[in-house]
Amino acid sequence: MRISSEGTETVVLAVSGEVDLGTAPGLEEAVTEAVSTAGAQAVRIDLAAVSFMDSTGLRVLLSGRQAAEQRGIAFTVANPQAHLLKVMRVTGIDGLLGL
Repeated sequence: MRISSEGTETVVLAVSGEVDLGTAPGLEEAVTEAVSTAGAQAVRIDLAAVSFMDSTGLRVLLSGRQAAEQRGIAFTVANPQAHLLKVMRVTGIDGLLGL
């Protein structure tokens, strides 16, 4: 996972590989760091390089969204691969994550 900034307002977290029970805690830590970044007005989670995500990863994204909302920060997910987007649509969380 890599955190970068687009200007001073948007924090981008690029996630790669598989997100499952074993790796979700690392994602959760990175999302918390992104949402807590001083001056951040938006957080975007880039999933372009994620090959697999189970329900623990989805839970982390939803928790991140909730934490951002509590701080008044926009939270979106971008570039999920087709199979992951399908899961997000079926579960109904695509709209919550800005997709």
